[in-house]
Amino acid sequence: MPDPNPLPVLVSWSSGKDAAWALHTLRSQPDAYDVRGIFTTVNPTLGRVAVQATPLSVLRLQARRLKLPVYEIPLPSPCPNGAYEGAMRVFLDRVRGLPADRGATTLAFGDLFLDDIREYRQAQFQGSGFRPIFPIWGEPTAALAERMVAAGLRAIVTVVNTDRLDARFAGRWFDRDFLADLPSGVDHKTHIYHLGLVLGLSYSRVKAMNDSETFLDDMIAAWLQRIDLVEKRGVPTWHGLVEALRNKRVAQFGIASEIEKDKL
Repeated sequence: MPDPNPLPVLVSWSSGKDAAWALHTLRSQPDAYDVRGIFTTVNPTLGRVAVQATPLSVLRLQARRLKLPVYEIPLPSPCPNGAYEGAMRVFLDRVRGLPADRGATTLAFGDLFLDDIREYRQAQFQGSGFRPIFPIWGEPTAALAERMVAAGLRAIVTVVNTDRLDARFAGRWFDRDFLADLPSGVDHKTHIYHLGLVLGLSYSRVKAMNDSETFLDDMIAAWLQRIDLVEKRGVPTWHGLVEALRNKRVAQFGIASEIEKDKL
């Protein structure tokens, strides 16, 4: 039986595809969620969304197309973390003052796999009366990209890491041709990147290792040394490594089976 009182939600809107997909995921469950608006941080001096640098005119057009109010959170530039948290407190106060039929105490974020960011958001809202949710958390990125394209999501790739991908990929539509043209090494590296996070290494450490030619060796060495949150995930063992490789974000089932056959 449908819930007569779906959960009111405001969605964090980066203006990019992951935020759009998180919103789509919630709106596809109208009996469970009542999406009442989107919010985003902006740089008023530049007239752009913070981080993504989307022009505010585009942001406001997106909101009109979504038929949702958009709550802009102005940030200074540069913006130290204290200033960001202060701006978010002002935003939460604004939400508390909204009429009952427009407000929400649940905030949805389109984060996928960065544990540090998720833990930061959870700590940020603790005791505030607001609760963060992560509707697309842990989705395997390759399968997610295929689902986005199949569902008709349209996006243009505006930035690429030229250490990993040719600059010519910038400016292309995010579509099946784009996904098909991605070098195999891009996906492979992404799986290893996720493996480090699942094993308990911090985001900053994995990111720093990412540029090394011995990325995988360095990551396994740090895991064996029980750095960061490794011990909280359990003492390093072959069994633990196999379980991490089978995590849906890593999805290296063949390697896991080989280790299981040889070591367990």
